[in-house]
Amino acid sequence: MGKASRKKRPIQAKARRSNTGFTIVVTAIVVLGVAGIALSRGGGGDGTSDDTPPTLQDHWHSAYAVNICGALQPNMPQPSRLLGIHTHNDGLIHIEPQVTLSALDRGKNATLARYAESMPGMKLSSSEIQPPGGKLMKNGDLCDKDPGTLTIRQWKNAASDEFEDFTNPKDVKITDGGAITMAFLPEGRKGEIAKPPSIPNLANPNAGEGGGMPGQ
Repeated sequence: MGKASRKKRPIQAKARRSNTGFTIVVTAIVVLGVAGIALSRGGGGDGTSDDTPPTLQDHWHSAYAVNICGALQPNMPQPSRLLGIHTHNDGLIHIEPQVTLSALDRGKNATLARYAESMPGMKLSSSEIQPPGGKLMKNGDLCDKDPGTLTIRQWKNAASDEFEDFTNPKDVKITDGGAITMAFLPEGRKGEIAKPPSIPNLANPNAGEGGGMPGQ
């Protein structure tokens, strides 16, 4: 009787080890499956979910302008290859994440910095600005005889007089129906920062499209 009991113990231990191994494998499969779903919904695992506007179904528009030392700059040209945030030479920023399906063009990433990345020849940071084809201006460069600095003024609703000033374009989340003026001016002339003259184009924001197919 005793000998039979001793022979069964290794078999029972082996069975326990097999069950433990099976449990680990199943758990790993479940964890990986959940992670895969999270990544697919998050657009690449950067924390941007499909339900954070603007989404792949959205098409937003915001008016913009660039003021360098008091001189309003021309509308930026439509790039030959469009990213999800771009312009059509109409003084508007168009947010169309469906163009690239990239998480970089939607949700919290739909910023003025991303727009600047999409524009060939444009530079924009917290201390410098250069519109396509224009001169690079850095904080401290002179406007006439006075040093200028970059101010980004945003009206989240273009119809409202309420605005907020920024220095870092990464902090400027573009809004639908909003307005943005990027101004390089001396400190004493910040009162000259006005709304973009392209705001009326928001009434028919798709009128300027058609100069190129998305992604081409």
